[in-house]
Amino acid sequence: MCAPLLFHAIPDAHTAYLRVYREGAAQIREMIVTGCAQRNDNSARAVHSLAMRAKVLGFRFRLEDGVLCKMPVDEKSACAPNFERSMPEANRLR
Repeated sequence: MCAPLLFHAIPDAHTAYLRVYREGAAQIREMIVTGCAQRNDNSARAVHSLAMRAKVLGFRFRLEDGVLCKMPVDEKSACAPNFERSMPEANRLR
């Protein structure tokens, strides 16, 4: 997962709020993963499935036939602050 690399790159960070987007139809961003990562969270080490490990760590996403699906608006991360308020309109999730 990206968390160890992220925390290595930013040593003063202890929690990261992450949202992963992809470019969808008509160049509109679609959120496909959201969640919180915490430094030294080893709660999922024994889980072998990468998808299940991510869910144990608190990431939210939906897989259908091995493909990440666009998240419904009501499933945005409850733990993350609303970064979209500070984003330019052109970059906001639609």
